[in-house]
Amino acid sequence: MTSKLTYFDQTGLAEPIRLILSFGGVEFIDQRVSLDEWKELKLRLPWPQLPVLEMEDKVYYQSKAICRFLAKRFNLCGKTEWEATLADIMVDMIYDFRSKVASYDHIKDPDERERLYPIVSNDLVPSYLERFERHILSNGGYFVAGKVTWADIVFLAFSCDVALMLGKDLVVDYPKLKLLQKKVANLPGIKEWLVAQGYFFNNRSRNSSFSN
Repeated sequence: MTSKLTYFDQTGLAEPIRLILSFGGVEFIDQRVSLDEWKELKLRLPWPQLPVLEMEDKVYYQSKAICRFLAKRFNLCGKTEWEATLADIMVDMIYDFRSKVASYDHIKDPDERERLYPIVSNDLVPSYLERFERHILSNGGYFVAGKVTWADIVFLAFSCDVALMLGKDLVVDYPKLKLLQKKVANLPGIKEWLVAQGYFFNNRSRNSSFSN
């Protein structure tokens, strides 16, 4: 049975799942629903929220839980208990980072967006990126123990998602994070996924800066 991932027609909370599935070589149906379709679909779900992953006769909810399940399946959690815990910690930090910027992105009032943009762009975002940069510098260029874990894949997905929200290259001043993005974007499976999309992460922007 072919796996199916259901989410809206955007990157958001589903993109790290898409990337991990692609890394794992899983063929899946990437079902993207409109808001009108979602109004009908959520009435049929036990938990009315997206993303939803249907895989091997099981139904999985919650973006982070799905990513963790797949990370265990594809050996992306580290080799020791500490490495697995550190990966969890960093994933939580990255989700927090995206969530705070997404709260700004959901604001509709143009005056309020204009007022808050410099605070988010010049204060909030650097406060996270500076810490991420220092962290990977002390961990061999990755979030955990000098090797790829699901934390790195989540960072690639969400850092680019946030860049689209703010309309700027987030990591241009952070060479270690920039290099990490490139390394993860060129992993087998992930690279093919990105190429197949014809754009980088969503239809608001195209990005070809992840070549070797």
